[in-house]
Amino acid sequence: TSLENDYLSHLVTLQTAATLASLDKVGIPRAVIVGVTDNEKYIAQRSFEMLKDRLIELSYVDVGTSSSEKEWKLVPKLALVEFHRIISAFNENYNRRNINSTFFSWLGPNPSRWKNIYFSEPDLILHIRPRALRSLSLELRKGHILNSHRLQPIPHMQQFADIYSNITHLNKELADRLKEVLLPNLASFSAVHQLNQFSRNDTCYDQGKFYPAHTSDPSTPLTGLLKSGKCKSIWEFCGFLRPERNYSDWADLLGAHKMLLPYPLLSLEGGTGLPLVHHGQRVCIPHRAELIIDEAD
Repeated sequence: TSLENDYLSHLVTLQTAATLASLDKVGIPRAVIVGVTDNEKYIAQRSFEMLKDRLIELSYVDVGTSSSEKEWKLVPKLALVEFHRIISAFNENYNRRNINSTFFSWLGPNPSRWKNIYFSEPDLILHIRPRALRSLSLELRKGHILNSHRLQPIPHMQQFADIYSNITHLNKELADRLKEVLLPNLASFSAVHQLNQFSRNDTCYDQGKFYPAHTSDPSTPLTGLLKSGKCKSIWEFCGFLRPERNYSDWADLLGAHKMLLPYPLLSLEGGTGLPLVHHGQRVCIPHRAELIIDEAD
């Protein structure tokens, strides 16, 4: 419906603006959004309006090559290919001063200033501890490629406890339905480790190439869940909305969320409070700064 489309458009606009604001917060001076449709351009321009008082330079580039409705799935590849073409063409034409508006759309008024690029998606908020910026910059100058950890928020009963309690008295069927889309606030799922990356300098230690969601071979990530039909969504949400499961039965509930069981749940202080797990199935062990200090003493 028109109302649903307006709501979705507004939600994506807010996601995009939040992502751009996070880039501005850590000092990234320019962001380019790449798309293939008029709707994507409209959303980008609306998000730019929300950030008009920020220092970050903002630009939208259309890389559409056809009218295919499926082309949007290729946007990441199209963006990389077109950006590589722009950089190559700029280097070839730099001395000739044959620089047109296409170069400016990508690289801005002073293209030669850029040395590194951060490639991401419009709904991934970037968190970097301010103290780490200098060391990250040094690694980039050495020619290293840096990859950010992608943490996925998980819907949890802690954030919806009041809603669940109120609904339980009014509509038990709806309350039972809510259980299907929320992790329970019970047992190990109730332990959400809140980290403060600014005032306490808390950390999260990556355990490396260990993927416990893949129980038969944790040395490699679990793949093919969607193609095999075992999950209707990404692995983190595989245990939700399973019609064959009884979410009021503890054993059945644990069976539904068995892939999430080995993972400690994290949250960032000052954020939404939603628990986070590593999208790449890796384990990140939380460490509170004061606990590390106590151990050292």
